[in-house]
Amino acid sequence: VTVCVLGNVRFIMKILITIFTVLTIIASVQCLNITNYRDVSVGEKHVVDIGENEGKLLSFHVPHGIELAEDEYHWSVYVRRINPPREDSTLSVGLNQAEVTISDGEKSSSFKIPNIWFNNDKNVILETEQRRLKVCLEKRVLLNSTLEVLLSTRSKLPVKILVDVKLTKKWVEPVIKDSKIIEYDILSVSQPVVKYLHTSSIQSSLNNTDYFLVTVKSDPDSSCICSIVSIQEPKCPIFDTLGMMQRFSTWQTMLSNTTMLVDSRKYPKGFVLVISASPSDDLCNVVEEGNRCNNTINGNSFDTEVVKNITITISGNSDEKDYLMGTLVISGLYLVIFIVSSAISAHVFTYNYHKFEDLAEMIREKLMLKQKQETQRIKSIIGAREKGRKWLESILKQDSSEMPNGQAVVELEAYEMLEPELFVDVDELDSFGIDVDAKYRERLKRDLTLADLTKKLNDPTQTKSMYDKSDLHWVVLIIVSVYYSLPTMQMVLNSNTEYEETGNHDLCYYNHLCQKPLGEMRDFNHLFSNLGYIVFGLLFNCLVYLKGRNFKALSVTGQKFDPHLHGIPHQTGLYYAMGCALVMEGIMSSCYHVCPATVTFQFDTTYMYLIAILMFLKLYQGRHPDVSCDAFKSYMGLGVALTLEAFSYYYNGIIFWIIFCIIYFVFIITVGVNTYNIGVVRYDFKILWNVTVLLLKEVQKSLLSSTGSRGCKAPVFRARLILIMVMGSLNVLLCLYFGFNTAAYASNYLLLIFMGNLFLYMNYYVIMKFYSGEKMTWSCYIYIFCMLATGFPSLYFFTTIERSSDLSPAESRMLNRPCVLFNFYDFHDIWHFLGGAGVFFTFMFILNIDEDAKYKRRDRLYVF
Repeated sequence: VTVCVLGNVRFIMKILITIFTVLTIIASVQCLNITNYRDVSVGEKHVVDIGENEGKLLSFHVPHGIELAEDEYHWSVYVRRINPPREDSTLSVGLNQAEVTISDGEKSSSFKIPNIWFNNDKNVILETEQRRLKVCLEKRVLLNSTLEVLLSTRSKLPVKILVDVKLTKKWVEPVIKDSKIIEYDILSVSQPVVKYLHTSSIQSSLNNTDYFLVTVKSDPDSSCICSIVSIQEPKCPIFDTLGMMQRFSTWQTMLSNTTMLVDSRKYPKGFVLVISASPSDDLCNVVEEGNRCNNTINGNSFDTEVVKNITITISGNSDEKDYLMGTLVISGLYLVIFIVSSAISAHVFTYNYHKFEDLAEMIREKLMLKQKQETQRIKSIIGAREKGRKWLESILKQDSSEMPNGQAVVELEAYEMLEPELFVDVDELDSFGIDVDAKYRERLKRDLTLADLTKKLNDPTQTKSMYDKSDLHWVVLIIVSVYYSLPTMQMVLNSNTEYEETGNHDLCYYNHLCQKPLGEMRDFNHLFSNLGYIVFGLLFNCLVYLKGRNFKALSVTGQKFDPHLHGIPHQTGLYYAMGCALVMEGIMSSCYHVCPATVTFQFDTTYMYLIAILMFLKLYQGRHPDVSCDAFKSYMGLGVALTLEAFSYYYNGIIFWIIFCIIYFVFIITVGVNTYNIGVVRYDFKILWNVTVLLLKEVQKSLLSSTGSRGCKAPVFRARLILIMVMGSLNVLLCLYFGFNTAAYASNYLLLIFMGNLFLYMNYYVIMKFYSGEKMTWSCYIYIFCMLATGFPSLYFFTTIERSSDLSPAESRMLNRPCVLFNFYDFHDIWHFLGGAGVFFTFMFILNIDEDAKYKRRDRLYVF
């Protein structure tokens, strides 16, 4: 219905324009003294002198015998003012113009010689003394066909006009070179290029392809001219003015080169290629100064007109073999990765009951744990630490004769275990008014173990808290994705419809030299290349399920021990969220590629941010289950990032970047405080001051411990403190860099922040594993190799630009490149393949990174 209504509107507008033109001609003719020249020869040049308020009519008839020819013809009209009068006043420049009206008996058009263009400041930017145009004929040329040219002027001085009318063949005879059709022509503001092209001739020359590429390229030494390239139906009228081409044709802007994809099924009778130049580059909305045409038309004198030599190339798009090869080979690679990853996971994600540490001591450990708890209760009742120790020693001495040998020593060692080495003095913190939470006092241990940060896992009262930190992530992700994707799909589909109905190809930024349509999908290759994200996301979730199922089976078969006391806790919520986010990245990236543009680019980057956040959280959660970030805070942080990104598209001035840096700095402080504190100091209005004091006391203690009776030695700092200092410093440097090097929008900077921090923490995690005496399994090395083999090359293809929505559409097309893989995929498609695989292998690396520790007790696994 919309298409029909739009077609009717266009038809009505054409009729109104024709009526208005005819009425204008009638009104002007009635005021003129017209001298009629009849039987003017076609193909000869005629010079006509006209005076003020005088009109002269030239009638051109078809030469005898030409109507018997089988070829179709059209009128070619050339009009030029000779020795134009000049006046000093620019206000009277319009009085020196001659009005030219051309009519073939059915339709008419008019223009002025010289044609004058003004800029927004009403200054003259170009004045052309000539005009060349084609006048089409609906039917074959007949003997009685006539073309009338009416010349008139309001100039007080005589005006001399040269008129040259010819009959030329309408359809272009294809010239084939290297399996391409090549045409050469000259373009200027007064001389548009009009080419009638037969679809059947093109198809027979290009192996009957349904789609073909029409490429227009300027010669390297030609002048810079902004122009419009349009595809029109081969019927009258043919629009060769800028405004009419934008209203009634399929068009796009061009600076030096452009490419249009033509569907032969839409133009069974052929099509017309029309190229018209603009007097300035304002039409092309040039962004980069280096691409402006300031040295040509805009700064040109009125005596000469800039021309550009262009080459028109028509080539075939991919055939069926290219489509099959491109899709089947990539699908085969996906299948290989699926099989190999599944086989590795089936072998690695198994559990042997007899390999768990200290199975025989588990019962004794439980008794010792009860004993420690009782001792802690006695200590809390006594109050003072030394009093409690002396009292316990006296009790032990009195009862030592009644105890078995060595049991008193065990009791004393149990107490010593309750007093581990702390990296700060709690009593000193009390003197500063810092309230340390008694429940989490043991987190001040210098050598913190995983058992100290997994107490909430087995606490029935903390079930909701642990659900928020794990399973709620993928639940919230699904809910957010539904509400985020629906309006996104509506927006891109609406843009796609507008692209088709208006014919404005500047709405979407495609790589037109590698655009492979299929059915209603105008850019199928870029949609298909996103399939990898979806396949890998689903595969990862299946492997997470496999690992969880095997662990649950072990929990059922376990008899005398609790498997939850060994290895890294099995919290799968973040894993499932990672897999779902990868699936959504494929879906949202596909939405972006339906109609790539600046506004829709954020849909492509949103889930990249989220994937980086989720991977970081999962690595951190592995060693910090009790204090990891919950789902609400994670998505709130993502929401802040997306808000900043959205604002940056519409305003990216200095005020925006100041606000951006302030928010970024607050984010750095917040993350640093929470990572360092891990719940030891109560969160209140003094939290920043308290954590600062805690940090300074730790640094002071570490420096004092570096001096002793045996001389100086290097101070020993906790790895956590070093990590916070390094990450904090790098993020502050990034913040300063962003502040001094403002970009067009914040998308790339945000991606750099999330990805940079992720890989910094991942490297820290691996280093600390080896430093703590742990190791990685062979599967980790396989995934590291695959991750590096796909990740680093993908960065090259990602940074190779083939189009850019930061620029204008005309500038973006100058970056277009042909396909490089199977004549079907470009560099951005390869980025999709390698990037999706790289993210999947990173996921698998994180999933396997602690497989070596699954049989170790948690009180022997260090936190880092």
